[in-house]
Amino acid sequence: MRDGVCSIVGLVRSKPPPKLSAELPQIEPPDIVAAESAPKAPPPPSYAPVTLLPVMVPPLIYNTPPEVAALTYTNIYDGIFCSRPNRFIAEVEINGIVKRCHIKNTGRCKELLVPGAKVILNKPGSLHRATKYDLVMVKKGISLINIDSQAPNYVFREYLQSGHYMADITLIKSEVKYGGSRFDFYVEADNRKIFIEVKGVTLEQSGIALFPDAPTERGIKHLHELKQSITKGYEAHVVFIIQMKGISRFAPNYEIHPEFGAALVDAHMAGVKVSALDCIVTPDSLTIGSTVPISLKPEDTE
Repeated sequence: MRDGVCSIVGLVRSKPPPKLSAELPQIEPPDIVAAESAPKAPPPPSYAPVTLLPVMVPPLIYNTPPEVAALTYTNIYDGIFCSRPNRFIAEVEINGIVKRCHIKNTGRCKELLVPGAKVILNKPGSLHRATKYDLVMVKKGISLINIDSQAPNYVFREYLQSGHYMADITLIKSEVKYGGSRFDFYVEADNRKIFIEVKGVTLEQSGIALFPDAPTERGIKHLHELKQSITKGYEAHVVFIIQMKGISRFAPNYEIHPEFGAALVDAHMAGVKVSALDCIVTPDSLTIGSTVPISLKPEDTE
């Protein structure tokens, strides 16, 4: 395969996107206010201030349905995993030569990254990197699992913009600060104000997708603050993006972190919407597929 520069491509419908009205509400810290051209009305007193962080994100556009790949990789290579000297680096055999590669996931992935495992690598082509390759996928049996930790947020944003997660979206913001947390997305749709936190899932056992694969106090904090935001008038969602196909259901990983499982149940009971979506994975793409049943009780994961 010839060398090139890695590109992540969001495919766009050939049909022109609908024009957004100039009167759509915008977020201006520290309060949520309407655009200048809209009638001036104070926000409901139950809403707490939202602080937007200066981040670089793609513009709001309307993309293709999820049947078309939302994330694509170019310049990919096959390899054989040899070892993992630390959580950032893997030694991978490529065309008979062992090379050091960057792992695009700092999680444990110990059930995936085993000596002899077949992996997919992406070569970004940057001249200023210590490693030339990124390890982005692992083959487990007949399944191909994407382990790129940046991929879930990217494909879910595409999914949001396409209108497949919810309708009538007028605003999408990434990396929005609320309280002591930063949620992945803030969305406005049909007068609803919504926080969404996205979690990537790469652990599978007996057809069940499990999260987390290591204790995550940060994950518990996100759930607590999502629950708290509901008391201030917001809608709150947590979405688990399962980076593989062939899953029968999703469940919290009580064996690894029972406190996270308890926090997820507590958040759900308080009104946080919990959902799980699997993905179609090919050697050069990742696409959100369909919803997956969820089992929140510990006994349902046995």
